[in-house]
Amino acid sequence: MKSLQRRLKEARKSFEETGQGSLNERNMKRQLGRRIASLEMQLAYPVQAQVFNYEFVTDGRSMQLRFEEDEGETLPPGLPVPNVNSLIEFYASIGVYSFDSTAVEWPYRLWSGETDGILTGQVGKAPMFYGPFLFPPVGEIRAEWADSDMFCSVDRFMSSDSDEMSNGRKATPDPTLIVFAKLLTESQSKIQIDGISGMLRDEVFQEAYFLEKSGRLVRLETRRRRFLDGVLLNADFPELLESTEVKYSDRGVNDYPSEVVTKKYQPDVAGLKLPKFSHYARGGMFDIPVKTVSNSTVEYLYIEAGYTVSDSEFSLQFPKGTHYIDRAVDNVPLVEGMSAEEIRNQIAKELKERAEHQKAIEEMKLSDTRIGPDTLKVTDWGRNLLLINVIGLILVGAVLLAARRFSRKD
Repeated sequence: MKSLQRRLKEARKSFEETGQGSLNERNMKRQLGRRIASLEMQLAYPVQAQVFNYEFVTDGRSMQLRFEEDEGETLPPGLPVPNVNSLIEFYASIGVYSFDSTAVEWPYRLWSGETDGILTGQVGKAPMFYGPFLFPPVGEIRAEWADSDMFCSVDRFMSSDSDEMSNGRKATPDPTLIVFAKLLTESQSKIQIDGISGMLRDEVFQEAYFLEKSGRLVRLETRRRRFLDGVLLNADFPELLESTEVKYSDRGVNDYPSEVVTKKYQPDVAGLKLPKFSHYARGGMFDIPVKTVSNSTVEYLYIEAGYTVSDSEFSLQFPKGTHYIDRAVDNVPLVEGMSAEEIRNQIAKELKERAEHQKAIEEMKLSDTRIGPDTLKVTDWGRNLLLINVIGLILVGAVLLAARRFSRKD
């Protein structure tokens, strides 16, 4: 907050000191005006921190995520394993997403707790969990658990094939770090800017910094660089898009991250006079400042289970009477406790009703397009009736207005 206030004060001072005599001064003043408005908005509506707490359990094949439904709530300590008996008593307001690698029919199950006395959940045959949570570092991305976006950036990098990364090099100015780079995306196009033409290639790449002695990953940086006809532009200052700091502590298990801080950036160029494209094309450099636009901190505490994790821990059977939907069959609603035959009949009945409903809609649409002379006559008659009613209302209004005027004269 103090940093925003300081920047706003500096921007206002620059605005007052900037004249309006030249075109450049007027442009500068407009830019400063926009910057002042932006800073005032940030001060008036500060970004609120969001805190989410969750537990993650895995045996390396199956996994389970337990989380509070309400933001900021902390999971109570000593929660028992979620099962038919404990879900109602201990998990009424706690969500549980589970993947059972041994299950055949519904390996994915999501318990949503109790709402207005109704127990709810979902089952499916494909990953179905989305939200603000990230899996803690597990050393790799497991596509059967969830989309890659659910995994932390550490695992996304560590899951890269070796042929996708460059050979390690010592970092500068800190030679205790080894850097590996990986290309994420690239695109190219023909350009003609500022009297310069050629083939411009845009690359987004990631660099990972490891401690040489321990092998710990301590930092990730995502940057953008551009090439003109194969020549790197602004080589000393590739644009910083995102950074991730990985911290470790003596708590829990050695060499397991205790905190991951991720920041995203945007260029902070308001009020700056930027070089033209030709400046870079001729070998010039310019360090474009950036500002932090988002900051995410995830803290981890690795705890050994202290017991043999059984497959039953991940099966997540719902209590009898739970209302759940089958995402594998167009979200058909089911109730826990149905027999296999009842489930089949319910699915068949639901799909039949949906098909009949859709057929009725299509027939209604088709009937709307069948317009004949009789229909036109009715429509014209209806329009005439509507016109008569409108005229009638206008006449009534005029009569009432005249009556009021007449009464006033009296």
